[in-house]
Amino acid sequence: MPDAEECVNDSYMKLWNAIPPNRPNSLKAFLLRIVKNTAIDRVRKDKRRLDGAGLKSIYAELGECIADDRPQDDLADLTRLLNRFLEQTDLDNRRIFIKRYWYSQSIIEISKEEGLKESTIKMRLFRMREKLKKELEREGISI
Repeated sequence: MPDAEECVNDSYMKLWNAIPPNRPNSLKAFLLRIVKNTAIDRVRKDKRRLDGAGLKSIYAELGECIADDRPQDDLADLTRLLNRFLEQTDLDNRRIFIKRYWYSQSIIEISKEEGLKESTIKMRLFRMREKLKKELEREGISI
C-alpha cells in the first residue's frame, strides 16, 4: 500500500508542476498520462533496486539455511515446514521476515516501517534464520 500512496502523491505533485498555462483539452486524459507514467517509473525503479546486489544479498542470507538445488517434492516439504515455522513465530518477527524475504525490502525500509533500529532488524532476522535452520535440521532437511 505505501507504493500506491506514494504514486498518488507523486502524481499530484507532477500534475501541479505540469499544468500548462492554457487549460488542457481533457484534464482526465492529462491526469491519466501522468499517473500511468508515475506508476511505470516506480516499477522501473523497484526493478533496478532488485536487479542489483539487494536481491543477491537476500538469497545469500537465506542460503545459510535453505539450499536452492532441491528436487520438486522436497520443495513441497520445505514450503510446509516454512509455513509452520512462520505460524509459530510471533507476529512482529513474522512480518519482518516476510517483508525481507518475500517482498525483498531492504533493512532500512523495514526499519522505518517497523519503527526499529536497523541493528534490531538485522539481529531478529539472524535469530530467525538460525531457528529456521535448526527446525529444518530437526526435520531431516539437509542444508
